[in-house]
Amino acid sequence: MATNLQTGRSFRISKPHMGDYLIGLIRNPRLDIAAAVAASSAFPPFLSPVVIDAPGPVEAVEGAIFAGDPRYTRRLFLTDGGVYDNLGLEPVWDNVETVLVGDAGAPFAYGEEPEADWLNQANRALDIATDQARGLRKRMLVGAFQRGERAGAYWGIDTDIRDYRPAPIMATDPARTDPLVRIRTRLAPFTEAEQGLLINWGYALCDAAIARRAPQLAPAPPQPAWPVPDHPLA
Repeated sequence: MATNLQTGRSFRISKPHMGDYLIGLIRNPRLDIAAAVAASSAFPPFLSPVVIDAPGPVEAVEGAIFAGDPRYTRRLFLTDGGVYDNLGLEPVWDNVETVLVGDAGAPFAYGEEPEADWLNQANRALDIATDQARGLRKRMLVGAFQRGERAGAYWGIDTDIRDYRPAPIMATDPARTDPLVRIRTRLAPFTEAEQGLLINWGYALCDAAIARRAPQLAPAPPQPAWPVPDHPLA
């Protein structure tokens, strides 16, 4: 998933096709996986945009108002998919009955004295807009679960794992998990220990969320074990 900076729409990249509904689809695109990953994670403004020459002819679809317009279909200007849809819900929403969402996005940071210079103020405004968009999609998802329109579960990096009781949850130590909620999201390397702890935290939350919210997916689950045993959370 990427975001098309030209059309402002979600841009899907897959083996059968790539494109968005305003430009159309490129069937069986010949595109390196590395290019697709780069486009999907090209966080603005420093890593964005990823500019790709269209790897094939663009086929018009219903509503594709820019199909056949070379200004939009010859070169593609793509940025992080989270700019448009941070939870990645739109591609699957109309096609599946069960939705599992693992949200590793950094929690919104409050600040009593925000910076007032142009750059930091612009970044703060972007953070607020992104948080609102993610919050709206999360409420839509949870509302669909509550109304019985979709089955599934949601868990986020800052979820309190105790909220999933009375379902069984893996033993965790808040002294080890609380720092993971606030872990940096800038372009800095993670240590081996940080990677192991993050992997285990995501596993524990997923295990608890499915046990509590979507037990039909694992009616006889095996005894859980840490994916990275050298860095347990208990």
